[in-house]
Amino acid sequence: MRNKPFLVFMIFVTVVAMLQGCGNTSAQTVASDLIHTEKSFPVNFYSSSEKGILVYKVTNQEDFDKLWEHFRLTDNPAEIDWNQQSAIFLGIIESSSCPLQYKLATLNEEKTEVSLYLEVDSEAGCTDDATPRTMVIAMDAAEMNNVNVVKIEDYFGINPIVEFQNMNVQNEEI
Repeated sequence: MRNKPFLVFMIFVTVVAMLQGCGNTSAQTVASDLIHTEKSFPVNFYSSSEKGILVYKVTNQEDFDKLWEHFRLTDNPAEIDWNQQSAIFLGIIESSSCPLQYKLATLNEEKTEVSLYLEVDSEAGCTDDATPRTMVIAMDAAEMNNVNVVKIEDYFGINPIVEFQNMNVQNEEI
C-alpha cells in the first residue's frame, strides 16, 4: 500500500502519454470565403446527391456560370480570380428552423480531402424537415488542386465524405 501514490502517478502519466497522440492533427486551415448562400438547389438534387450532399469543384468561369444556373441561384454570378482561387458548390439539406452557416475549411495532410465546418444558427431545437441550402465557397486554387473528396464535419451528428461530382450528371450536360 505504500506504493499506491506511485502507482496512481504512473497510471496518470501513461494515460496522458497515450492521449497526447489523440489530440495531434495535421489538418491545416484553407484560405476560403463564402461568396454566396441561398435556399436553393438543382432540380435533380435528390437523384444526383450522395448522402444528401451535392458538391462540385470548379476552376473556370464557364463551369462556374453553368453551375450557378444549375443550382438555380439568383443574382449575378460572382467574379473570381481563377489564377488564385477555385470554387466549391455545396448543395445540402438543412432544417428550416436551423439554417447552416459556413465556418471554415481544413485540408488533410495528403491534401486530398477538404473538411468543411458548418454551424447551426439556432439555440432552439430544430424542426424535422428538409429545406435546400446551396453555399458557394471560394478557396485557394493551389491548395485545392489535388482534393477529390469533401467531408462535412458534424453534419447533424454525422461526418459524411463525398466525392466531387463531374460536370456531366447522368449523361446530362449541366
